[in-house]
Amino acid sequence: MNPGHLKSLGAAALILAAVSARADNNMGMPDGSQDISFAITAFDTPRSEGGKRRQVAALPSFTGRWSNGIFAQLGEVGLDLSEDPVLDWGPLLSYDLRQRRTDDVSDKGGLDIEGGGFVHYMWASTIHFNSALLYGGGARRSGIKVVADVDFALPLGPHTAFSVSPGVEFVNASYMKSSFGITPAQAANDGLSPYGTHPGLKNLFLNADLHWQLSNKWTMNSGVNTTRLMGSAGHSPLTEQRTSVTEYVQLSYHY
Repeated sequence: MNPGHLKSLGAAALILAAVSARADNNMGMPDGSQDISFAITAFDTPRSEGGKRRQVAALPSFTGRWSNGIFAQLGEVGLDLSEDPVLDWGPLLSYDLRQRRTDDVSDKGGLDIEGGGFVHYMWASTIHFNSALLYGGGARRSGIKVVADVDFALPLGPHTAFSVSPGVEFVNASYMKSSFGITPAQAANDGLSPYGTHPGLKNLFLNADLHWQLSNKWTMNSGVNTTRLMGSAGHSPLTEQRTSVTEYVQLSYHY
């Protein structure tokens, strides 16, 4: 299991990083082969970045990996174009529950869909570097973000493993302004002072995940994702708490 990016589902896109198994490169898979599993993930996560309100949900998911490089998992679909056994890269489509500003009191749902690309590098069998560049995030869905993390895996026994994944997330001006900035018009509605933002580091995060292989078909994962808002995001008047925690548990069946 890996977080790499969430990130990420839930308001913190990083849950998919913490829950979803990264697609291995397509080398080693016989032509025409596939690897498929089904899962349900329950999570308790903040409703918005920097907000105190929370949401609890359970989502079904499908994880698939095919010999032609296509992979699908909780929160993302992509294509591995690499033939290198230690380096994976290609296009990526990411989806997550819609991110809302903390001053958005509506309960309307929806999905955020972001497109871009990913790169994964296997430094060692227990150390993986992950990064992704995505467009379409932020409150106005026009932001760009770069997410990078490193996964450290530690086997605890023949059927149990623990992983920890520290990472960072950078965003452009559009993402930061739409999610954490306050225009004069918004200030009049919110009763807050206008606030200008700057692009750059948005947050640091740390994912910790415990994996149990219950049988040949069933596995369980449980973990915590902790995020700390930084820079303009951390100092925004909209930010009610800079540190947030997402908790999750996942049960999966390997087909």
